[in-house]
Amino acid sequence: MKDQYKIAICDDNVFCTKIESYIYEYYGKNNVKPSIFYSGEEFIKSKDKYDCVFLDIEMIDLNGIEITTMIRDYDLDTYIIVSGFPKYKNVSYRLHVFDYLDKPLKKTTLFKTLYDMTMLVKKNKMFNMNIFEQIKA
Repeated sequence: MKDQYKIAICDDNVFCTKIESYIYEYYGKNNVKPSIFYSGEEFIKSKDKYDCVFLDIEMIDLNGIEITTMIRDYDLDTYIIVSGFPKYKNVSYRLHVFDYLDKPLKKTTLFKTLYDMTMLVKKNKMFNMNIFEQIKA
């Protein structure tokens, strides 16, 4: 059985649809479970845990920087991928985001980011499974 990746996308309608379609194209429909949020407040209220979160840097209510800061207060393991314009890269990386995707988004760039993130998620899951097995023994 293949892993199913839990991914959140928090952006405007057009960009959410684009990322979601690329994610399905990359993983296949049965291997990923994307959740779509059209505002930062909606995402924060969900309180779900994700393998990866795509955040827009510029949103009306909470922006990507504010949301990243909130996530990092309780979760250091989620891979956060921020999208926006180049002028926000430095502040994003100071918050330990996994990657920063420039808009307009290129599919090849997103696929490379998904590949890198997937390899790390698999490695972490394998590490955690090994630790659990050692504890059980």
